[in-house]
Amino acid sequence: FLEDDYIFLTEVRRGLIGSIEHAIRSVGTYFRPLSRELYFWSLFRTFGFEPLAFHLVNFGVLLSTIAMVAWLGVRLAGLRAGLLAAAVYTLFYPHRVLLGSISCSQDLIATVLACAAMFAQASGRRWIAAALLLGGLLAKESVVPLPLVFALWEWHRAERSGTARGV
Repeated sequence: FLEDDYIFLTEVRRGLIGSIEHAIRSVGTYFRPLSRELYFWSLFRTFGFEPLAFHLVNFGVLLSTIAMVAWLGVRLAGLRAGLLAAAVYTLFYPHRVLLGSISCSQDLIATVLACAAMFAQASGRRWIAAALLLGGLLAKESVVPLPLVFALWEWHRAERSGTARGV
């Protein structure tokens, strides 16, 4: 564990409600209840103060994201592009930092929820995509541009089917 990790673990000892209250009062500008309070609380309740378990869960979230990046790439541009997208995403240097600190789980959770939202959107499940987008926003605000990605996805789908220009 690193310093920030201990801060969140100390707060979850107060219970979920106490941890959320502290987050609102102390870190109101970075309110991320899904990826901080709820995530730390549930893992602490399940594993206690076992750093390896926290790191393995974060690694599992990363593997899930890589699989979804591959699937989205295959769906959008074919097998070769999907595998290339997953490989590039896998080699992305910041993953080293994200896996090294438990408190960086907010980035991993937001990314996996954004990919899951894209997965749902691509499958025509818009309400599920919206719920996953909301979850991503509660994990970290970096998923705010995702509706633009949804719009580009739909535009691309229309272009491929020939309906974008009334063809």
